[in-house]
Amino acid sequence: MNHEIMDNFALNVRARTKESFEHTLAIAFAAAPGGRASHWCEHPKFGLVLFWSSSEEKFQDRPIVPFPHELDAATATNFVWDWLSKIDRKKFQLNDWDRECNDGDVKDEKAWRAYVEDWGHVGNSRCAVVAVLPVWAWLGK
Repeated sequence: MNHEIMDNFALNVRARTKESFEHTLAIAFAAAPGGRASHWCEHPKFGLVLFWSSSEEKFQDRPIVPFPHELDAATATNFVWDWLSKIDRKKFQLNDWDRECNDGDVKDEKAWRAYVEDWGHVGNSRCAVVAVLPVWAWLGK
């Protein structure tokens, strides 16, 4: 995949399947310098954030942890997918669209949201590749 390095990269995907997750991380990693992640941080507001550089020691007052080796999109997909399958979803501060919906005519299922914010950053970090939150998918009638 060609690199999408640009100042105003945008990404916000909510879905359920691993196949969609693979495609989404491939796009996110194409926009990261070097196309790799070297560090990570788990944050209750942002989810699991992957970073391409170690130039920051903390992210929103949480430590940034190095991986034993850099991850490409495929390796990161497996790492984060495994994390998603085991994480306690209640420890994240989700907005209305990401929270479980138990009323009305919708059913909910476990899902994920991968995103970057303005200017391709996450929480004002210019070194973030992507953030992933464990969210809920609403399934209508």
